[in-house]
Amino acid sequence: MPKFGEGALTAGGLSRALEPDAAMTALPLTGAGGELHQVRCWAREHLLDVDADVLIDVVQVVDELATNALSHGGPPQCVRLLRLPGRVRVEVDDSTPVRAAPRPPDNKGGRGLHLIAALCVAWGQQVTATGKTVWAELVESGNSTGS
Repeated sequence: MPKFGEGALTAGGLSRALEPDAAMTALPLTGAGGELHQVRCWAREHLLDVDADVLIDVVQVVDELATNALSHGGPPQCVRLLRLPGRVRVEVDDSTPVRAAPRPPDNKGGRGLHLIAALCVAWGQQVTATGKTVWAELVESGNSTGS
């Protein structure tokens, strides 16, 4: 199994400006069929030492943010995982500068960002020169402050 941070991409994105010492790994998204399964497996593979209950939440957050980028954002897209002291940060880039916004749930969707807000200690987004980065942070078990 690869160690966290192996093969990490360092170009672009918000993470390096915010957390220059964070361990990071990244996965470009192509929009290919079955890709969300690959993204979930990739996240699990790179977070082997995270508590199982936290890992379930992280994988759900990765899935929701990647789904939003693939469904509503433009290419290129990329998912990043960052290990911070007591936290796991998920970032997803896309080339659409339109900000993600929660909407009332209906039979077509609208639950993703509400779920993100419920699972995470913080989430937000940054519009960049090439689109936006949506990010979310989860606290690892035994650390209620995130630091």
